[in-house]
Amino acid sequence: MVGLALWLVWSSALGQGPGRYSWKLEDNVAGCQLSTSQVAGKDYVAAKSTCLFPANIEVVGAVLRDIERYPEWMEDCTQTTLLKVVDRSHEVYVFWYRQHIPVFTDRDMVLRSELTVNEEAHRVVEADVTTEVASDSGKGFIRMPSFHAQWVLEKMDEGQTRVTYLIDPELGPGLPVDIANATIARIPFESLRHMMKMVRLQKYVDTAKALSAAGPPKRLAPANQEAKAVGSLPSNW
Repeated sequence: MVGLALWLVWSSALGQGPGRYSWKLEDNVAGCQLSTSQVAGKDYVAAKSTCLFPANIEVVGAVLRDIERYPEWMEDCTQTTLLKVVDRSHEVYVFWYRQHIPVFTDRDMVLRSELTVNEEAHRVVEADVTTEVASDSGKGFIRMPSFHAQWVLEKMDEGQTRVTYLIDPELGPGLPVDIANATIARIPFESLRHMMKMVRLQKYVDTAKALSAAGPPKRLAPANQEAKAVGSLPSNW
């Protein structure tokens, strides 16, 4: 029974089991998979991409922690501001994020990101909109009503990491659905493509070496009142 339960968790986490999304493979570019899914009750699609990175899992994690440099590689992200470090041990951060929309008005949002799985070979980072820190850019952007993102990092052979990036956004009013969905569909792949350049930077390689020298990651205790299953990957993949 334990083996079956673990298989269900893993298959669901990787999009093979029941969940919120029904993924359709749209393309395979340079070894990366691009997929989209309809989302019940929404006009907008969710999208994800999976690529094999020529970098250790610690290096990829170091890039993800450097929030203020997201505009250098996250597709259509033009500005970020770190607003609050909630819990450094769980890597819980609140930050402001500006999303560029060509031709139409840019969007913005305040996100709370958290490392929810921290194992030697598997890491999961999740981000959702939050109101716990007020932030008004004052520049007339349209605030996105909802946004959910997940990063899954899987250690493969030495020096390689399989990275999956998923987004499930609600972009807000004033944007045709077909344009919105075309924008959403390309963001994960383009972000991963740019991120591959970031993992080669010496800054992140040195950060990863320092973390490796400190030993394997510690299992996470819940960061809030809601208990989290330590070692479990997200169940809605």
